[in-house]
Amino acid sequence: MVMNAAKRQSPAWDEIVYPSAGLAQWRTGRIEMNAEHPILSKLLCSFPLIFLPTPLPFNHPSWRDRDAFRFGFQYTFRSNTDPKKIIFLSRLPNLFFSLGMCLLGFLLGRSLWGLRGGYLCLLCLSLSPILLSRASLALLEMPLFFFLTLALYFWSQWRQSHRRLFYYLAAGAGGLAL
Repeated sequence: MVMNAAKRQSPAWDEIVYPSAGLAQWRTGRIEMNAEHPILSKLLCSFPLIFLPTPLPFNHPSWRDRDAFRFGFQYTFRSNTDPKKIIFLSRLPNLFFSLGMCLLGFLLGRSLWGLRGGYLCLLCLSLSPILLSRASLALLEMPLFFFLTLALYFWSQWRQSHRRLFYYLAAGAGGLAL
């Protein structure tokens, strides 16, 4: 269902901004384009686009003006690559993050309440409207949700075992979320 939505849905109004800004960060190492949003999420949603030969519109005035919406529009809809392909590829990382989040939910529920608790957490997460609505779009929330769930999982493991490694991993995952 989510894969079908990722293939068929029209892009959200801000969905063309993040992949192009992230790809510009990959290719130039500069973070000025769309600097008000988290860097890591943009890099992750633009990762599959690295392998496309589509050039970024660096000669368009939107690059100089740091107008992320016009820059994203130029990249997505005015390039030599099919816009549907660009949009779908930029949505793939969030599909994987949503699967990872469901797996983490299962592991967390299993560690706290046993196998039935794990399945119940998996069911609740996989049917959650917020997860389903964000899993098929190239927006910035899914990596945030994933890394926060990962931090919660590691924190739970630390509370059970008191091993410092889990404490540090929880802090690191929480940092990645931000």
